[in-house]
Parts: sequence; C-alpha cells; structure tokens
Amino acid sequence: MTPSSIIVQFPSGRPLAHASTVLARNRSVAGIVQRLARTWRLPKVGSDEPLAIRLSEFTGVADPTVRQLTALACSGVITPASAGRLALRHADEVTGRFPRSHELAECAAKYALAVVGDPFGQFAFRLHGRSAWIVFAPADSLVFLSELCPRDRIQVCMLVGCDAEKRITVRLLTSTDWRRRLVTLAGGTSRCGCRHILLLGGLPPHEPDRSATLTGIERAVRRGGNTRLLSSSLRKRSDADRPAGDRDPSREILGMIELVFPGLVDGPVEVGGLAR
Repeated sequence: MTPSSIIVQFPSGRPLAHASTVLARNRSVAGIVQRLARTWRLPKVGSDEPLAIRLSEFTGVADPTVRQLTALACSGVITPASAGRLALRHADEVTGRFPRSHELAECAAKYALAVVGDPFGQFAFRLHGRSAWIVFAPADSLVFLSELCPRDRIQVCMLVGCDAEKRITVRLLTSTDWRRRLVTLAGGTSRCGCRHILLLGGLPPHEPDRSATLTGIERAVRRGGNTRLLSSSLRKRSDADRPAGDRDPSREILGMIELVFPGLVDGPVEVGGLAR
C-alpha cells in the first residue's frame, strides 16, 4: 500500500457527554449553542462542514500521544475523524473527571444508595455494601419498604424510638417477629414508640459468623452512649463471640448502621476504619 492509503478506520459512537439532571439547562452545551445561535446570524452551511483545528486545541491536551495521532492522520494511516475520536478518548484517560489524587483507595468502602419517596416528606432508602444492606425508613413511611427489599431476606429488624429520658431505644427483631409487628406498625396501633425502622440483610448465613454478627450488633447497641437496648429476639448460639484477629463478620454492617443512623451503635475502634 502507498503511504496515503487508509488502512484503519475506528468506528464512531463514543458518548461525548452523559445526561445529567444536576447541570441547569442554560449551562448545558445544548443551551449554550441555542443562545449563541439566537444571538448571531449564522451562514447557511451544512451541519457536516469540516473544520480545520489542531487536535491539541480540540482536546485541550498537547502531549506525545496527541502529536503522534496527528502524524498518523497526516500520513493516512488513520482518518482525521478517527484521530479526533482517539484524541478525545486519550484526553479522558489522562485527565479523567476527577484528579487521581482524589480516587478512592482500593480498600475503601463503597456503597450503592437507592431512595424512594420525598426526602422532605415520606421516604425510605437502601444502602448496599459489599455484601450487607440496610433499608431505613421513618415509621410513617412503611409503604416504601416493599419497593426496596421485595425479594431479599430480612435477617434483623431494628425498631428505633425514644424514651422519656430522651435516650434512643432499640428493639432487635427477627424477620418473623418483624412481620408480626408490621401489622400493628402499619395500623398505627403499636405502643413501642417506634420512630424509625432499619431492616438488615446480607449478613453471614452460616455459623459461627452468623451468631458472631448478631452478637456484635447487640453489643454495639449496648455500648452506645445514649442508646438503650430494650429487647432482642435474635436467635444465636450462646457461645458466640467475636472471632480472633482482624476478621470480624459484624464489621461491615456496624459501619453501615453508623452511616445510616449516627450514634445508634458504638462498635470497636477498628470498625471506624476502612471496610475490607
């Protein structure tokens, strides 16, 4: 082949922008273009009229890779359009949306959040970690719970209220006890003073980790400086204890409870560290 032959053609279809509801319409590219088009009388040219522009000016990046892309396009190895698309992709790779110094460490805990309802009114949300998850809702928003855990098995329910001494009260229920109590809570006939509900799932299903996790939750509630554990129907092994070493099966769920309801539990010092 001759040096001017085109032997590589990269496909198009690269998304240049992601839809976002955060940016106001007047700050979007479409809004800027529409305002400029209304302000200036534009000549009638085709929408695909080619523009002469350097790749470094097009992408805002001037490095050896962009210069080599320019050379490849000028030599006919790739098309100018392919060079432009690759230059844009390279600009994303070397700059990114956030600086590298702000990237999460590999051992950092990462969570997925889903919210239903109105955060300023009736609502509920679900926080999902590596394996465990929590659904939180005020007592008047029980209608949203089925949307956030329709098929997932609930292992622990925490009914959170407040006593006459302004202390936070907690009742720990099994999934069976929770289903029984749900009828009275939904009907507004419960006398337990429940104000918030936390449903926990994704906990270890097998022993001894299962009993160790449930025991860890109870102990963390009791350690709370302003928290009072009124009752617990969690069924666990009587000899359950925290495993030796760094492997604590309750570590993840206690950290998530602290995020969802700060001050509700007081775990061991290492619980405040990064989840593994």
